[in-house]
Amino acid sequence: MVKTTSILSLIVVAAFRLPGADGKPCPPLGAVLPPPRRPSKDSVVAEAVKSLEAVFASMTSRYNASAVSIGVRSIHEDVPLVDLHYTPPIKNKNGTEEVTADTVYRIGSCTKLFTVLSLLQQTKIRWDEPVTRYLPELEENQVHGTEIEAVQWQHVTIGALASHVSGIGRDLAFDLANFPSFPAEKMGLPPLQEKTRARHCSGLGNTTACEEEGERLSGSEMYCEC
Repeated sequence: MVKTTSILSLIVVAAFRLPGADGKPCPPLGAVLPPPRRPSKDSVVAEAVKSLEAVFASMTSRYNASAVSIGVRSIHEDVPLVDLHYTPPIKNKNGTEEVTADTVYRIGSCTKLFTVLSLLQQTKIRWDEPVTRYLPELEENQVHGTEIEAVQWQHVTIGALASHVSGIGRDLAFDLANFPSFPAEKMGLPPLQEKTRARHCSGLGNTTACEEEGERLSGSEMYCEC
């Protein structure tokens, strides 16, 4: 994995390499230099792609039930720099027979990248603004308590959520208290009171999906999974 990451990094660096820049101080951050228009024609990029293909073939040859796809494309070229796909011998019966560039993956948390990208393109949204400006119900129905007992939503900014430094607890969707069948007392834990029990929705396991409106967004059951 480290070697693959290094090769991918080499592709990115090579794609943005400019003639005459070797040995000179790094340029300022930002769009101050013209982007490469034909990275596929660069010999360094071609060598990096060839190395990546070899590593890809070696690594995926050991996978029996994991599909893999890697794609890299310049916005200035129609043909991808990298277009690699692997179909494992053991496939999910609900999945595709052959993994290609058109295969739909369950990408999970990778969607967060696109969420942040969409916000970056919105000039009206400031990263230092509290999240309660856009979701006032978080503050209106906030559970009152210390900073340890409850999320101080009025102090959580859009930027903090995007960079995962908001201080909100993680994995709340998997809190065992969400499941009514959890035998807390049998395990020596104090009995769970309904008013302090975590919310019963998440869409995971045998819980129902959460709704924006209604009782699931009130009181101690309200939270944000970010």
